[in-house]
Amino acid sequence: MGRVAGPAIGWREEGIKALTDHNAKAVQTVFNLFEQDPGREFCQTARAMRAGVLARVHDNSSILKDKVRLDTNIDANDHRKFRDQAWKVYGLKKLELVRHYAADHGMTVHQLACKWLLMDEALTSITGTLLDEAEIAEAAAAVDKPDLSAAELQQLSDDYARDWTWVRRRIHAI
Repeated sequence: MGRVAGPAIGWREEGIKALTDHNAKAVQTVFNLFEQDPGREFCQTARAMRAGVLARVHDNSSILKDKVRLDTNIDANDHRKFRDQAWKVYGLKKLELVRHYAADHGMTVHQLACKWLLMDEALTSITGTLLDEAEIAEAAAAVDKPDLSAAELQQLSDDYARDWTWVRRRIHAI
């Protein structure tokens, strides 16, 4: 029995120790384009330990499924109620900045979110929340979409590392 490690709930050290000290064959974490840590570090460690990573919340709680708008009402029974308004505001702004990668490769942003994860050899699985057959088919089709280039992957990593700051400047200038 393991725990889910994620950006907001910590457990970075627990995930690393599971891989390095306890010979875990996989760790599961919240991991997506907009929440890359500790997933990236887990993938690096997993590669070294010949283990794997399972990505949860691959869609940034539906932002990367292109299903959330500023006026989207989050129900009191919805797990996303714990996210603050900034998740929506900045998530939607970041979405507009990554949308061109999807279009350039003939895929939806949801498929881009999946493809980006699948390009890491340490990723064992995406344990996605897929709500209907259309979402399942869309996610599954990401496997056959063109790979992102090394330059695109680096740009996405750089944008994340800078907390998408240039994103905010660019959007405010428009």
